[in-house]
Amino acid sequence: MSEAVPTEVRQALRRRGIMLRESDGGRDDLLVGTWPEARRDRFYAEMQRYSFRLVLRDLIRLGRRGVTPEELARQASLRAVRGHLRALTELGLVGPAAGGQVKLLARASSLGPTLEWFVAELLRRELGFCVGWSLPLRGGSTGGDLDVVGLAEGRLLLVEVKSGPPKHLDVSHVGAFLDRVQALVPHGAIFFEDTELRMKDKVVPMFEDALAARGVALRPRRLKREIFAVGSGLFIANAHPEALTNLSHCVGCMFREGGVDLGLDAG
Repeated sequence: MSEAVPTEVRQALRRRGIMLRESDGGRDDLLVGTWPEARRDRFYAEMQRYSFRLVLRDLIRLGRRGVTPEELARQASLRAVRGHLRALTELGLVGPAAGGQVKLLARASSLGPTLEWFVAELLRRELGFCVGWSLPLRGGSTGGDLDVVGLAEGRLLLVEVKSGPPKHLDVSHVGAFLDRVQALVPHGAIFFEDTELRMKDKVVPMFEDALAARGVALRPRRLKREIFAVGSGLFIANAHPEALTNLSHCVGCMFREGGVDLGLDAG
């Protein structure tokens, strides 16, 4: 776990028979680290921009070798990239390299843990959830981690956070998410893909296949834009126009509904 898990979250999981491993999993890849509050606040504000997250993801992908701003301007304007690089330099995450290039100073192999932290912070700061994130499971049949777990007004929310584009997903990722939902039995669950690409093209069909493999007749239905619901309480969402906007819509639906109901038996 990258930070202490709130007692309320830990107890909510324990009541469901879910125990957590004591682990530092994800800490090496967490860009925020043990920063002072003001520095974290600045980084949190920058992370709300999708183009900032894209630049940061590309910097991590390219590793610690030098890269030009032009190489980072694949999905954002060069002006925006330069602005993001200034912010990253001021945050101490980017430094100069040879030939006018820049390089990532932090050691990280994936944006995943940092994106999980960011989603948890959105829920905590903007929606008042008590949150735990990057929670490694101990035993059980689902394995892996719970990306983000939030608790508010007695409602438990699970968010699966995907940092890469949909082309890196397959039906096994969706199946693993459904397994975790089945084990946790939350009031709401969100499969959040940090992309502005359409969910209908690949992610929704993968849900259809994974649900059919489990004998579930339900199919995803569009709520608005690229937000889909499956049955009651389970949602698929991307980051367009904003991560917070879409997550908030799903959370609002969760509070108006009775909880996740996919017709699956609890494990």
